[in-house]
Formats: sequence, C-alpha cells, structure tokens
Amino acid sequence: MNSTKHIDGKLHATGKARFVRDIPKQEGMLYVYPVLSSIAKGEIIEIDFSDAINIENFVATLTYKDIPGQNDIGVMEKGEPVFPEKMIEYYGQPVCAVICRDYYSAIVCAKRVKVKYKEEKAILNLKEAIKHNTFFKPELMIKKGNVIKGFKNSDHIIEGEVHTPIQEHFYMEPQTCRVIPDENGFTVFPASQSPTEIQEILAAVLNMPINLVTVDIKRVGGGFGGKEHSPTLFAAICAIASHKTKKSVELRLLREDDIMATGKRHFIKATYRCGFTKDGKIKALEYNISANGGAYADLSIPVLERCVLNAENCYNIENFKLKAKAYKTNLHPFTAFRGFGGPQGTFFAEYIVERIAKKLKKDPFEVRLVNLYKNGDTTPYGQKIEECYLEHVFNKIKPTYLKWKKEVENFNKKNKYKKQGIGISPIKFGISFTTKGLNRGYALVILYPDGTVSVSHGGVEMGQEVSTRVASIVSLILGIEIEKIHIESVNTKRIANLPPTAASTAVDLNGNAALKASSILAKRLKRIAKMIFKERFSIDAATIELKNNKAIAGNYSIEIKEIINRGIWDREKMAEYQFYKTPHITGFNKETGTGKPFYYYVHGIAISLVETDMLTGGFRILKTKIIHELGRSLNREIEEGQISGAFIQGAGWLTMEEMVYSKGKPLSTSPSTYKIPTIADIPEEFDIEIFESHSKKASVFGTKGIGEPPFLYGHSVFFAIKNSIEEFTGKECNLMPPATPENILKAIEGEKE
Repeated sequence: MNSTKHIDGKLHATGKARFVRDIPKQEGMLYVYPVLSSIAKGEIIEIDFSDAINIENFVATLTYKDIPGQNDIGVMEKGEPVFPEKMIEYYGQPVCAVICRDYYSAIVCAKRVKVKYKEEKAILNLKEAIKHNTFFKPELMIKKGNVIKGFKNSDHIIEGEVHTPIQEHFYMEPQTCRVIPDENGFTVFPASQSPTEIQEILAAVLNMPINLVTVDIKRVGGGFGGKEHSPTLFAAICAIASHKTKKSVELRLLREDDIMATGKRHFIKATYRCGFTKDGKIKALEYNISANGGAYADLSIPVLERCVLNAENCYNIENFKLKAKAYKTNLHPFTAFRGFGGPQGTFFAEYIVERIAKKLKKDPFEVRLVNLYKNGDTTPYGQKIEECYLEHVFNKIKPTYLKWKKEVENFNKKNKYKKQGIGISPIKFGISFTTKGLNRGYALVILYPDGTVSVSHGGVEMGQEVSTRVASIVSLILGIEIEKIHIESVNTKRIANLPPTAASTAVDLNGNAALKASSILAKRLKRIAKMIFKERFSIDAATIELKNNKAIAGNYSIEIKEIINRGIWDREKMAEYQFYKTPHITGFNKETGTGKPFYYYVHGIAISLVETDMLTGGFRILKTKIIHELGRSLNREIEEGQISGAFIQGAGWLTMEEMVYSKGKPLSTSPSTYKIPTIADIPEEFDIEIFESHSKKASVFGTKGIGEPPFLYGHSVFFAIKNSIEEFTGKECNLMPPATPENILKAIEGEKE
C-alpha cells in the first residue's frame, strides 16, 4: 500500500487536471465580479453605475435588491450579508457586483463603479475591541483544580503577554465558482471545502428547496481552511448573477482582490500567570485569551475552541484556569486555517515553558520532560489521556538534541555576531471535529462489468491526497488494482449532508465509510466466487483471496470482472453506500468547559537548529529533525509530504509571513508584499522519521490524521531564533512572531515590540 502512486499525478504533471476555470465554457456564459469596499466601516450613501454600464460587454448589475431569498450567509452566527444593505463592516467587503460577457471586461467594469460612503470610526485592532467589549458569544471557559492553591505551592511565578500573528492562506487557486442553471435549479462548481454548506446557504439565498441546488467539486487548488467558509460568499454572488440572467456565470477573483476580501488566520493574544517549582514542574497556569474575530462571526468560536483545547499542549497541569473571547473588529472576518486555533494555543504553552527554563537556567528539553503527560492523566477539559507516546518520542530524539546542543555551544564560543540556537516543539494534537455532529463520513462504491470501480465519498481533494488514500483502501479490500478505481467528484446528489473537509478527518471519516462499503462487496464477491469455483472446478473453496483483479482459491483463480458479471445477472447488488460515525466521543461542551472531543491524539516532536545574523536580523534553518507518531503508515510518500509541507508553512507563519494594514486595508496582497517560504527556506538538513505506534485508538487501517498536526513543528524554528538572540544578548528577549529581520533587530536592541 505504501507504494501507491498519486492517482492524479499524471493529470497534474501534464496540466490536464481540471479545476473550476478549466470546465468547458457554456455558450453565452457570463462573468460576474464584485465591487469591494474602500473603507473599513461606514454607511453606503450611493452606488453610481453610470461609468460601468458604458463598458462594451456590460450586461447587468447586482445589489442586495437582486437577492431572491435571504441576504445572509452566516453559519455559526447569523447576520453576515452577501451584499450589505446599508453598513460596510470591513475594507474589501463586496458592496455589489457587475456582470459582463467576458472576464476582463467584468474586472474593468467593477473598477468603474463609484460608491459614496459616510465613513465611521472603525475598530481595527484587538486592543480597541477589548475596550469596547464587542465580542461574539459565547465566552469559553475551562477549569481544572484550584489555581489559587497551585500558586501558593509554587516556588516561582511568572506572568506576561504573548500573541500570534495573522497568516494569509495563499492557496494556488483564488476564490472561484461556476454556476450553471438547469430546468429546475442550479449546479454549482465552487472551489470549496464545504459542499453542503454551499448547497444549503445558496438554497436559502435563492429561495428554493435544497434539493434543487447541486454542488459538484472535483478538486480544489489548495485550501488550508481558506476554502471552508470564505467560498460561500462568492458562490452566492455567482448564483445570484446566474439567477438574474438565466445564464451560466463564472466568478474568479484576482489574487490581490482575493487577499483583500477573504479571511486569514486569527490574531490571538494571551495574558498568562504561571506558577512552578524550582525543578520546573508547573503547579498552576491561568490564561485570559482574546482573538480578533473580524467583522462577522465566521468560524471564530470553533477556532477559539480548538485554541483553548490546545493551550496546555503536552503538559499535565494540575491547576488550570482559562477564559477566552473572540472579538468583533472592522477587519475581514478571520476564518479557518490549517490547525484551526491549535497552533496558537500550542504556541502559548511552549512560550511559557521556554520562559520557565530561562528563569531557572535549566535546559528547556528537561523542563518539558518534567511536565509531560503520561497515560492516565486528564486534560483540563476532562478527557483521559490514553496511548501517550510523548516520553517515547522525547527519548528517541534526545541523542540528536544533545549532539546538536554541543555543536551550538562550540559555534557560539567562536562567533560573535552570528549565533546559533535550538528550538523544540512537541505536539499532542487531538483528531476529530470538536462539534460531535460533524464527525460523519459517507462512501458509495460501485462495481462495473469490466472490473472497474467507481468511488464517491465526502472528502474534497485539495492536495492532501484523500483520493489516493481512499482508493488505496478500496483497492486493498476488493483486490482490484488502483488503476481500475476512479474517484468521482464530490457531488451533493450522490453524497449528501456532508461536514466540511477539515480537521484532519477526511480519511478517517470517508476512508472508514469506503472500507465498510468495500468489505460488504468483497464478502458478496467471495460468495459468488465460491459458487463459480464449485461449478467450474468442483472444489469447495473454504478460503478465497481477492488479489490482483482475481479471486484466488489455492491454485485456482477467476477474474473479478467475471464474478461481477455473474452477480449482475444473478440480480446481486453490485454497489454499496455506507455511513461512518466516529465512536467514543462526546464533543466539547462550551457551557461546562468539559468533554471528550477527540477520538485519539497524534504525538511527535521537532527540533530545529537555526543560525541568526545579529547585524542584519537574517537567519538560516540549518537542521530540522522531526519524529512523528502514526498508528500505522498508510502511504509513506504522502505522509512525509504532508509533514514537510506543514512544517514549512508553520515556520513561515512565525518567522516571515507578515500582514500589514493601513486603516483596515490589507497592504500585503501579492508575493512582492507578502513573503511566503520558498525552497531557499527549507532546512539544509531535513530529517523526518515516522514512528509507527500501532495504536489501537487509531482509525482506518490503524492510520492517524496527518494534515494539521505537523504544522505545529514550525514553532521550533521561532524558538531557535529566540534562543540564538538570547545567547547573543545574555538575557531573555521579548521577541514576538513573526520573527522578521526587523523584529529580530528590535529584540536584539531591546526595543519594545
């Protein structure tokens, strides 16, 4: 199974893989483009289309008055309009739209629309939002033990404030959608991770039954969470345009407008107070966490929920207290991003542990060991830790850490203005949607007379290889070569009522459903094969193996396609639809701050060795070693790809990716103004070791979710930079991410961030 190739690899390599814009154009197809607001907050006084309608290919305009149903795309909280009727809430908010006969005319036409505003004072940062107490409900709270008692039993107490930065998704395919009307309803082709959300919201926006809206998604050109809720707005605009014109319509944002108008990773701040012993054991930890939620609720509350569930990371803390709020501001709505709040919560915990080590002048590796979870411990939210591999991965990486530590000490003795540092990032990342009802998967497996297989399931393919892995599962169970298996698009008429493809659950949920469907079909094929073996070879086949497109019994074999044909003519069912729900979880109760939200945890550790130039603020990642725990490897190449990609994306978030705003306007809207990691930023020595734990709590075929947990390994690069600065200055520095050269130099000079 580990040698299974990327099933769409040749299509991608040859450019034949189809994305939304590659769907053949229908005759008379039109293009819609939104007009984005040029203020962060204010009242719309007038919209002047007079210059726009003179464009040669102009067709029509769109405002909120053209919406036949509800003007609301809010999911977690209502009140998020497609087009605002009166009030602008963020810079880049779609105010209206124009429809033209060609794409570039639509862009030019949109730029010619003049909107007159009565501008109002905007809340543009978290500090102002906290001052005005404008937050999305509910407030989250978690409590374990007695922090007052814990602080009394502490030898030392530290307190402070730490924050994590905004991050742009920078997916390859900007927000795109195609809507095609039919005799009763519409077929929608969005670049989205949430087909059911789009189906249900568009039905409400268009004022029609849900069953008349079909959503079809073959693949998405990257998402990272940015295609979870954000596409719903642009799919709605496209659908309204199609409804008005009765024509096929496409919407495709320019990169600059995409970054301007869409959500990002949340800026989250934590104030903390931590008590610990002289040995480094944490006795009490108290948090007050605040997130910038942006103009609308979007997914801020579930993101904040994941943040607080990760705020202790790998550490068993006897006395723990936390309060958290997501605040409304006049920036774009902040949204899902790989890790979904987990990276922020984990960073807070690791930042505090690093401070404890500095305070006690102890090795941060050893301070972490003192506090690690063990089997049988309980999290602050009440979930019992089972199958904990933290000590194991720490012990596996320790020899490498000690070796690097000596190298760093020797280098730093010999060099004055270049210093090296090592950063450590362990992870304990829970897998499941924290909302219990979302943990469901579906699969439809169909066998055809020529021995080929069609598989439909609920996981959207966006580069994480859910298609390859589900096909591998079906192939192994049915004994049919993967070349004969075709993964269909996600279509809401074949597979309905889907959760979003998110939370590292796509293979767990949909792979298990495919496993169930394939197992039923395999049992049926073996029963039919036994009859054929009896008739043809006069043998009573007690054991039949499905392998290499054949049913094999001892020295005899039959082609599986023959068995399928026999089954069809014997009126046997050659298709199976199956459903899977994650067992043994209760979700997270926001009112009590308790629950069992995760089916299992993924464990691992990363160490990074970084060299920082104290004169320029530049740095190089010299070495990174990762030990990542999986129950069992399902596809080693895919897993290593996910680990390396997530690590680099995580390192980029904390070190170089910086969103800059002016009066609420995003200025970092292109590769020239927003720096993402390149091949030059990959560690010069990069060692990824996958540890197969054979966990009994793992999912399909013993594997574990792989998409999000490795993102947290990028923390190690930030802490390596911070430690190198502290080696140079001889004291604790106040470096906060992102660790850009400018921020590094400020930290060296001791300036306030």
